[in-house]
Amino acid sequence: MTLFQKVIAGTVFLLSFFLIFFHFTELPRVWLDEGIFTEVAKNLAWHGIQGIQIAPNNIVSSAVISTSGYPLIFSIAVSSYLFGVGLWQARLPMAIYMLVLAGLFYFFIKRRHGFYWAIFSVLLLLSFSPFYGNGRPVQGEVPGLVFLLLGSLLFLHWEEKVFENKRLAFFSGLGFGLSAATKPLFLMVLAPSLIILFLIFLRKEITRKNVFLF
Repeated sequence: MTLFQKVIAGTVFLLSFFLIFFHFTELPRVWLDEGIFTEVAKNLAWHGIQGIQIAPNNIVSSAVISTSGYPLIFSIAVSSYLFGVGLWQARLPMAIYMLVLAGLFYFFIKRRHGFYWAIFSVLLLLSFSPFYGNGRPVQGEVPGLVFLLLGSLLFLHWEEKVFENKRLAFFSGLGFGLSAATKPLFLMVLAPSLIILFLIFLRKEITRKNVFLF
C-alpha cells in the first residue's frame, strides 16, 4: 500500500468513526424493540436471567416477545455489566459492530476487487441512512451482517487455500452460524451455504473432516 493509499484509508476510517459516533445516543430516538432488547440484556447482566421484568422480583422469559438471539443480547449485557445501565452503554456495542462492519466491507471488497473499490464501497455504506437508523439502536440487523460478512471473508480465504485449512473451515462456519443465531432473518443463510459446500464436496475439492468442521 502506497503512502497516498494509507492517507486515504486513514481518512475514511476517521470519517467512519465520526459519523457512527456523532450524536449516536440521540439519533434515532429510542423505540419499543430497542427498549425490550436493552431490558433483556440488563436482566441478564444483573440477574443472570434472559427475560423481561414485569414486577418486583418477577422476571419472565423473553422468548415470547424477543426475536434477537444471544450474539446481540450478550454483547449488550457485557456493556451493561461493565459500564452500568443507560442509553450510551446499550448503544456502544452497536457502534462497535458498525465500525467492524465498515472494516469488513473494506477487507472483503479489497480482497476481491482492489483498494479503490474497497474505499468506494465503505463510502457507499457510510452514505446509506438506514445504516445509522437500524445500526445504532439495539437490534440484530447490523450484528447479523457482521457475522455474515466475517464468515464470507473467511470462506473466501478458505477457498484460496484450496479448502485445506481446518481453522478457516471452522471459523467460517462459526461466522455463518452466529449470523443465523443473531436474528431469524439470517437463518436463510444456512441453506445456501450448505448447498455450496455440498457442491464443492461433490467436486472432490474438500475433505469430509473439513466439511464437518464447517
